[in-house]
Amino acid sequence: MAAPVSYADVAEMLHSIAPDRDAVKATKPMLVALDEVEDPHNYGAILRSALAAGAAGVLVPERRMAPLSAVTVKASAGGALR
Repeated sequence: MAAPVSYADVAEMLHSIAPDRDAVKATKPMLVALDEVEDPHNYGAILRSALAAGAAGVLVPERRMAPLSAVTVKASAGGALR
């Protein structure tokens, strides 16, 4: 089953958040890094919490990770789409 939204490349995401070192110093963006979150409900809850906490992005590994599925999007209360 295909993901309802696509993942961004890490370099692309980081550049869109803060394109240079001065931007990083000025904005101090928060990133959330995930590792081995295998339950889609937990994945969605983490995305919802990251959004509420003001995270600029979430880093997700390619392997051993729950899929970004309809269940995850529902558990994130739509936050996964942002």
